[in-house]
Amino acid sequence: MTTSFRSISIMAVLTATVGAFAPPIRGAEEPARLIVNCQRPCQGVEAAVLLVGGEVTYSYENVDAVAVSVPQDRVADISAAEGVLAVTKDVIVNRPSPIEPFALDTAAEAQGLDPDALPGLLQTLPDNYNYNNLLTRASEVQAGGALGQNVVVAVIDTGAQLLAPALSAGSTTVIGGENFVPAATDPVRSATSRLNEWHGTSVSTMIASHVAFVFPDTSTIVRSLRVHSPESVIPCTGPPSCAVGNSLVPMIGTAPAAKVYAMKVFPSQGGGAPTSWIVAAMDRAITLRRNFNNGMPSTPVSGTGTEDNPFVYNSLNIQVVNMSLGGPTLFAGHQVEEELTEALRAVGIFVAAAAGNGGFGAMTVEAPGSGFGALRVAAASTPVHERVLRDNQLGGGAGLLYRPSDEIQTAYFSSRGPIADGRTGPQIIANGFASYTNAFAGLTSAGALVSCGAPTAVAGSCQSRILFVSGTSFSTPTVAGAAALLRGWVPEARPSAIQRALLQGANKSLLGDDSTRFDRGAGFLDVHEALHRLGDIIGNDDCGDDGDDVRQGDTDRSCRERDRRHREDGPDEVGAGGASVIQNVRDAGLSIAQFRNGSFSAQLRDLKPGEVKNFFIPVTNRTDRLTIRLTQITPEGPENLLFGDDLLVMGLDAPTSVAVHRIGESGVFVATDATFVVDNPQTGLFRLAVQGDWTNNSLISAHVEVVRTVNPLGDSTAAGRIAQDDVIPITVDVPAGVSQAVFELFWQQNWGRYPTNDLDMLIVQPNGTALTSGATLNSPERVVVANPAAGRWTVLVDGFIVWDTNRGPRSGTDRFVLRVSADGKPIQGD
Repeated sequence: MTTSFRSISIMAVLTATVGAFAPPIRGAEEPARLIVNCQRPCQGVEAAVLLVGGEVTYSYENVDAVAVSVPQDRVADISAAEGVLAVTKDVIVNRPSPIEPFALDTAAEAQGLDPDALPGLLQTLPDNYNYNNLLTRASEVQAGGALGQNVVVAVIDTGAQLLAPALSAGSTTVIGGENFVPAATDPVRSATSRLNEWHGTSVSTMIASHVAFVFPDTSTIVRSLRVHSPESVIPCTGPPSCAVGNSLVPMIGTAPAAKVYAMKVFPSQGGGAPTSWIVAAMDRAITLRRNFNNGMPSTPVSGTGTEDNPFVYNSLNIQVVNMSLGGPTLFAGHQVEEELTEALRAVGIFVAAAAGNGGFGAMTVEAPGSGFGALRVAAASTPVHERVLRDNQLGGGAGLLYRPSDEIQTAYFSSRGPIADGRTGPQIIANGFASYTNAFAGLTSAGALVSCGAPTAVAGSCQSRILFVSGTSFSTPTVAGAAALLRGWVPEARPSAIQRALLQGANKSLLGDDSTRFDRGAGFLDVHEALHRLGDIIGNDDCGDDGDDVRQGDTDRSCRERDRRHREDGPDEVGAGGASVIQNVRDAGLSIAQFRNGSFSAQLRDLKPGEVKNFFIPVTNRTDRLTIRLTQITPEGPENLLFGDDLLVMGLDAPTSVAVHRIGESGVFVATDATFVVDNPQTGLFRLAVQGDWTNNSLISAHVEVVRTVNPLGDSTAAGRIAQDDVIPITVDVPAGVSQAVFELFWQQNWGRYPTNDLDMLIVQPNGTALTSGATLNSPERVVVANPAAGRWTVLVDGFIVWDTNRGPRSGTDRFVLRVSADGKPIQGD
């Protein structure tokens, strides 16, 4: 059956299908949240939203778009409104989840370090005195007087607690903030309250903390550091504030004299944030910097500067933005939040963004990090940081047993490249394992860390805590702090010059797990070398210090060409690719699995601890199952004394820019022969990733086999061509006595294509109840209904996003196939 139907609202189709007097459509009570690109002033969109009973939640200043909330069944009316250029789902970006957060159970007195006095103090301390700055060589630059003075860093996150000791002892780091979370969602209205979730505060300490904490010499942290990082411990010499028998452990950010402006986008009580809130914060940062560029005074316009009433500005010289967050994208580099990374750079703001915590499976770099204006940061795992963490978790001496390998690795949780268009992925790496931070946090009755404002927090548990936290959330602010340090020392440096300096100065040889450019980018952050490179770059740059965007900045042709050439600022970047993700991956120098008689196999030899091998497995709409077998698992020995040597295995479904795990929740440890079955994989490239467990003591080998089970296509229920905003109704009759009905919607421009189209499937049951679980970012959309009612069902195929990269997103077309079966038998459509 081939179908064609053009530009009709879902409501109209439902009315025609179930009858004018049918029961009301149910199951779609939750409103649809959308971001609508539109021709300014977007009046047609706003009028259409009001007409269908929706709400405009944000009108942006620096991007031609609005965020709206409308009834699910009226989305097509918004797409058809006058002036609409594109409509995308306002997807939820999950609140950043640190890996294995751990709080010390000992109280620690904070000794503030005045940033003005830091240069002299730092010159008297040994190299790498600071646990967090180990290996980045930031301490060498700080000792020379570069501390990020007068640099403002906007932290788009959960807020930044004004009174956290690491940010307030000695001097106040948090100069104000704004909240982008609606009041109905979060009762904590201040972006600087201690009731906010601790993530953003820990991020801020990585940038600009200036404190030392006092611990007893008998404490596990002091004893562990004296073994693994002795220069990080400073013995106390006497009263009044640091008595003999105690030691100071400095917590000093990469740019300890920088200032933080808190931009809260995640609610204090947990949960994620719609992309529209994050876009609102990015949009506001651009406005603040543009107003500063235009000469508006940077003075507070509201607030008292207190914890619950922070200063708010209308003009601010924001020079760095940190975004330790991320979510999916259908068109890497070209969706609203990604394009705003370029707009931020255009006004003079350096953007550091987390690559993501998707794990070591390929193609998991998230947006907005995949934007062309951001520096994407991966996370490393150093032996020192993990050993100190494990000593404090498990007891002194456990760290060396837990992590016997002395090599620095790309952390197992760090997202990897390439990006769907063929770009490398992460561009630089810094430690993100067991970072040493401070924030106010509460505890649940089970002892889990939560925000002080969370309903599950035990009364009286809110206090300043020393935290060990892991994730690209904490490697990213290390790099943001480096950018602030460089910008403060060389104020005329453009964001593009700073980015080039950081990448050219990165240490490619520091990691010892055979990480590739797809894992660690240009290499490990080296602040000292970056500062030297920056001087050379500035000396050879005649393009001035206006904006970095070639459309708004330099007028000289050579400068425009230079900006284009350095758009990605990295020698390893391949650049935007073509429509085939498979071809883009090949062009990036990676191999696609070749199947013979339905099988593919490979021998993995001598994987180092932390070393990863990725396999790219093509999946079509004929692929029913992938059967993965690991055999001949052979550690070279001697093995880890605590739990032996093994493999860590991940299987990721086809969606790019996000990790959809199909083998365990985040991978499975394998020490003996194992078989994994993945039914109904999504169409595109499935990624199988095998790591020599990062805790291994020796090399390890194994044999991998993948068997691909395919089915004959047979007759489809319906097939046809669909365009942007099309809503195509297809009716099917489900007989009585069926135990399971399966609805599957496939389309050609799936996750194996760049960009990826987004077709939705709304299913209306005979009683008029609508099933909306087929309106996701999955490809195919698949809905399984147990014991379906007998009668006539209607499937609405919605061309929600159909890209045409040559003529714009509203002029594309695609081919779709709908398959409906009842207890495995195909059903023909009417």
